[in-house]
Amino acid sequence: MKYRPLGSTNLKVSSLSLGCAPLGGVYGGLSQDVANNIVLTCLRRGINFFDTSPYYGDKTSEIVLGKALRNAQETGEFNREDFILATKCGRYADGTDFSGKTVESSIKESMSRLQTDYIDVMQCHDIEFASSLQQVIQEAIPALQDAKTNGDIKHIGITGLPLQVLDYVLEQVDGPAALGKSNETRVIDSILTYCCYTLNNTQLTDYLPRWKHRGIGVIQGGATSMGLLTPSGPPDWHPAPDQVRDACADAVQRCEELGEDIVKLSFQHTFQQEDISTCLVGVVDTLAMEENLIWMNEELDAEQQAAIEEIKRVLAPIRNRIWVENGSEENIALASGGFWSKTHGRVEKVIQGSGSNLG
Repeated sequence: MKYRPLGSTNLKVSSLSLGCAPLGGVYGGLSQDVANNIVLTCLRRGINFFDTSPYYGDKTSEIVLGKALRNAQETGEFNREDFILATKCGRYADGTDFSGKTVESSIKESMSRLQTDYIDVMQCHDIEFASSLQQVIQEAIPALQDAKTNGDIKHIGITGLPLQVLDYVLEQVDGPAALGKSNETRVIDSILTYCCYTLNNTQLTDYLPRWKHRGIGVIQGGATSMGLLTPSGPPDWHPAPDQVRDACADAVQRCEELGEDIVKLSFQHTFQQEDISTCLVGVVDTLAMEENLIWMNEELDAEQQAAIEEIKRVLAPIRNRIWVENGSEENIALASGGFWSKTHGRVEKVIQGSGSNLG
């Protein structure tokens, strides 16, 4: 197993890590015994980073992971110091709430479900869905700072899909907009994003150099774009529109014609980016994790490299395009524009009707 620093923190994370959404039943039912076996196998193979959230399966993922990690410790093989535990706050089954009070209680509740006295990395979850990014900045993150001071958490992170939203909040908290900040007083330690360093989307490369320079650890998930780049296709809940689904289906078919495994190539493509601290993999059995461990250490041969370039060609029409979900539009607009207009919020100023009104 290879280990990389999580930004400027003192944490050394395995370059392959376990994304625990499947433990919450997101990809179908999964028993506690199977979860115990997955977690124990990960630890035995050197995987030390586990990422979960109360949002996954409406708290189920945290509960199942907590029991699995407790089981691993009860074997006598592992101690709490042998794994790095990351979870999230702000997004829940019934919606988002980044108020300071909710974040404070959420931390305590997660610690209880995870059966731990502290959480290594607590992250504001999918901040693009916040009712207000200012609430994330002015309430949620200060609440995390308080929890860090009292020892409940060790490090602070943010997560989401639209990179410009993540970058906007980073700038407001730790960038030029946060006057007087120094490297020693940096607040945000890590950024977790997904589906942004894949065969169809490499937008993350636009941000990696600057985030790395600022000591931010980058965690990446969704190497197959959450199932888009798989023979079976994405799950029903996947938010990608038909244009993206169709292009990815064409890429899968082309990969099969070339005699290559698109899932394998997708993960190997992501694994090659060394500026990513760790790549999250969500699995429903130990076999899938063992496959990823093999792929991580395999060198791509000339035929595989050629296949990747051919797949990228097929995916060119949707290159670096993400989907915009309901509830995220305003925050994406704010992050892209930089400031709200003076008239923001005045309903009478909104143009009604079709685009023809614009002349």
